Amino acid sequence: MTNTKDLILKDKEISAFVKENNISVDKNIIPLYSYLTKKKKCASCKGLDECVQELSGQMPVLDVNDNRVDVAFAPCKYKEESVALIKKRSNLKTMSCTFDGFDFDNVEVNNARSITLSKIKSILTSFKEGITPKGIYLYGKYGCGKSYLLAFLAKRLSDGGKK
Repeated sequence: MTNTKDLILKDKEISAFVKENNISVDKNIIPLYSYLTKKKKCASCKGLDECVQELSGQMPVLDVNDNRVDVAFAPCKYKEESVALIKKRSNLKTMSCTFDGFDFDNVEVNNARSITLSKIKSILTSFKEGITPKGIYLYGKYGCGKSYLLAFLAKRLSDGGKK
């Protein structure tokens, strides 16, 4: 039967931490075990929606002060991605549509739309090169996709840091 100390030391990360910091496992068994259990919760995580930590989006981190181990928390990769996305989206004032899975290759192209897509690609390229283009004017029947294409352009520009 495996005891708690053996279980803790079986973890390579904890074992290396203990060795590197010359820590007594016996004196720090509770925080080390707490870290191990919290770390295991993160092992099979697939995103913030499924986070099972007490602090959503936070992963445990080992810290040591005067040979005493503490379990701290830091944002996980999913939380960092979410914060970065929120920061990018803060460049947009309002959006009435979503762009999940949008790709120029999936847009139905006809002659008029081909010209529009070409102009949008040109504007994006200009901004990447540090050139601010004059603008774009679209017209067409209700429901043909004008707002959608312009909102997509706005989203792509906001992803590049433009407001």
